[in-house]
Amino acid sequence: MNVKLELPKTESTPYVLLDSEKCYMTFKGECYSENVIDFFKNITVWLTEFLASNFAELDFDCELDYFNSSSSKMLYNILLALDESASKGKKININWYVDPENDVLIEHGEDFQEELKHANFNIIHKL
Repeated sequence: MNVKLELPKTESTPYVLLDSEKCYMTFKGECYSENVIDFFKNITVWLTEFLASNFAELDFDCELDYFNSSSSKMLYNILLALDESASKGKKININWYVDPENDVLIEHGEDFQEELKHANFNIIHKL
């Protein structure tokens, strides 16, 4: 059964697509919601259920142009959950898309990449 969660992009939240049938996640846009816990609640529920399912591989394309510190913490928790799943033999591919001139997002990606020990974390410079 395919469980899909799709959230439209708003001024302060990214477009989100979580698709269990395609084993795919994407975040695209900016993330600085005033109520970040509320925004990430359904995402976290979906991810927890998906990671407990019988899947072999998950691809996560993250193309955030900006995120605040609260969103960074939530994103970090998602990445840690993905890394934990990878430590149990699941293939997790994280593609961190950044503008090559955005040093802040490149540095965030490098920091996240350093923390993750099992997932494949790729920093990809957008053209």
